[in-house]
Amino acid sequence: MSTLLKVDNLKKYFPMKKGILGGKSGWVRAVNGVSFDISPGETFGLVGESGSGKSTIGRCILRLLEVTKGRIIFDGRDITHLNRKAMRPLRRDIQIIFQDPYSSLNPRMPVSELIGTGLRAAGKMNARERRERIRDIMEQVGLRPEHYSRYPHEFSGGQRQRIGIGRAIAPNPRLIIADEPLSALDVSIQAQIVNLMEKLREDFNLSYLFISHDLSVVEHISDRIAVMYLGRILELGSKEDIYDHPKHPYTKALLSSVPLPQIGRSSSRIILQGDIPSPLRPPSGCVFHTRCYRYRKICSEFEPVWKDVGGSQFTACHLY
Repeated sequence: MSTLLKVDNLKKYFPMKKGILGGKSGWVRAVNGVSFDISPGETFGLVGESGSGKSTIGRCILRLLEVTKGRIIFDGRDITHLNRKAMRPLRRDIQIIFQDPYSSLNPRMPVSELIGTGLRAAGKMNARERRERIRDIMEQVGLRPEHYSRYPHEFSGGQRQRIGIGRAIAPNPRLIIADEPLSALDVSIQAQIVNLMEKLREDFNLSYLFISHDLSVVEHISDRIAVMYLGRILELGSKEDIYDHPKHPYTKALLSSVPLPQIGRSSSRIILQGDIPSPLRPPSGCVFHTRCYRYRKICSEFEPVWKDVGGSQFTACHLY
């Protein structure tokens, strides 16, 4: 299978400054050696607790943040250090859906202008063609014709997110980075947006990098899933592998916290002790060892290597 996006040993460090003169006191290792790939038409889920580095990866791929080390390869082309001018044609191919559907929309623009922003930037359509394209997109994302001239404050949260999705698909992208696109929405609306995103993926052959902390949603929409903790991927595999046969203790702990809607089903809840360590001074060895319920001495002494544990499943754990 071909690869649309390849992230190779990605690192993103932020400098910590102190004092009046702003001297550097260390580095925040927000992303620390992450690798994965996404195929055309695939939804790749990225899950983990807040502060694990998920959104930072998305912003590095979009080149909203400069990469400290590693490579980002899109459709066979290394885009890691392209300048703004060289990146501009690629903006049509890589789009983003933001977490907050209200703050990500300009309140002074009507729906027609919000969705048409990318089309105007591309400059390949005249005014009439843009209007037709905008109306087609509105219909595809579930907006009515009378919404064409309305402003963001006149819509509900779910409708605003539909506007954001419409804006993202307008330039006919190949990859969409969905950064917690459901967290600001009611549960009933979340299901509608997930179904819409799945339909658009089929209609437009889209690929998604779906970033979320909600494991139940990620299971529903993703083909493969990577579990992140403190800037690193601890486990990666198909959604069947991750949910039916989790290997890493952190993955098992996360899954044990997911509510089970089926009557009569029960699970043993794994309670993790303490908080996530500071990315300014990550633990030695395995970054999860300070909270791991299966800790052994080797976990704090040596960093676990990435291991194939069968099928398409990989994990970084000394238990294997």
